[in-house]
Amino acid sequence: MSLLHSRQSSHLMGKPSSSIQPEDFAMVVTRNIPDFTALHENLSLWRPYLYDQSGKHQFLNGASFASAGAPVLSCVNPKVENLHFKILDLWGANQMLKQQYNLSVKACVEELQTIAILHNNALSNVTKELERRLSGFNYLNFDFFDALNDMTSHPEKYALHANLSLWRPYLSYQPGKYQFLNGANFASAGASVLPYNDPEVLHLDIQLGFFKNVASLWRQKLGDAEANKRLNNAVFLISIGGVDYVPFPSHYPNATESEKQEYVNWVIGNITYMITEIYETGGRKFAFQNVAPLGCTPGAKQTNNLTDDECVEELLEMPTLHNNALFNAAKELEIKLPAFKYLVFDYYNLLYDRIKHPSKYGFEESNIACCGSGANRGADCGIGEYELCSDPNEYLFFDGYHPSERANSQLSELLWSGGKNATAPLNMKQLIALEELDQEIVKFSDHVMKFSI
Repeated sequence: MSLLHSRQSSHLMGKPSSSIQPEDFAMVVTRNIPDFTALHENLSLWRPYLYDQSGKHQFLNGASFASAGAPVLSCVNPKVENLHFKILDLWGANQMLKQQYNLSVKACVEELQTIAILHNNALSNVTKELERRLSGFNYLNFDFFDALNDMTSHPEKYALHANLSLWRPYLSYQPGKYQFLNGANFASAGASVLPYNDPEVLHLDIQLGFFKNVASLWRQKLGDAEANKRLNNAVFLISIGGVDYVPFPSHYPNATESEKQEYVNWVIGNITYMITEIYETGGRKFAFQNVAPLGCTPGAKQTNNLTDDECVEELLEMPTLHNNALFNAAKELEIKLPAFKYLVFDYYNLLYDRIKHPSKYGFEESNIACCGSGANRGADCGIGEYELCSDPNEYLFFDGYHPSERANSQLSELLWSGGKNATAPLNMKQLIALEELDQEIVKFSDHVMKFSI
């Protein structure tokens, strides 16, 4: 048991109490769920209660009372060591049990499964009863049983967030060498939906043509039946549109509200057309990332000579109009297209909250980029004379417009398994795991296509 006030825990394993030193608390040997939960809040270590030999610690930031192998009932194991131990990770313990009971790799000890289910049901009922009886009692029950059971029973569903290699860029294609059988990346730096915004980049219509080429390669290589199955099961990740709005204030300085909405409808109409083309080719699962709060990036602030708390309002208004229209368009497509499944990842609000409250997410700076030139390092990262920060993890933005790797890691966690405040009506894990209604689809496969800037 750990008392979580406001600090992170780390487990010290295999050390007797006499040899434990203060610096040992920086060690991380095996980090468990409470550790990573605390990491999300950027919290420091919980001090284990029994490691306080001097009585000088007051545990004002929380304490850990945990013990390896500790039962609820003292009669189960009265000789549990509290200080000198080694913890088996869950998978190792599971393998040990399987060997003990002479089970196959995929089998489980049914009696232990049954007793765990009975315990979990009883725990759920007890906490509900305590909430009813005790004023101010708040709780959560984390369903570790079902989560771990699903991971061990269906590991393929979690491959995208674990060990898959990067999607190969389409333009790396070499005839006879790459067939993109595990997916492809059609993204292009600076790509727009509307071709006239920058005719020199790979705008959306060109990326759609590249996808159709890959679909044709699949049919040639795999045959129509297998190609259709893969297309039906693929996830099409679409992150595009921001570039279309960045020049809007300068191109249309006196635009009316109706003209702004008309422009947004134009962009969304082109995205909708692309979706229907992919659908007709065989695509069924679509993941949309909405447009960022463009007016609050270091690049936008620097270009418009704004202070830290200011943003370019029109570059917040246009993305908001776009994002509302995108969500409505996706809902309309779900009605019109049988077996169309989707999610919309709320990139705008998740990034905006990090811009306004960086310390809440473990960042030191959200108004200045790690790399670039100018007051906000908002331009020319890697070009000419520019500055580079010493620790990119302290910065929300790496350059004037793009989040740092740490920020992207946080956001990817939310895309993968976040709740409806982050991604709706599904998250990526749920979208991938969906069994399509199309009778040709028989199982999950891990193919992803990406259309993006």
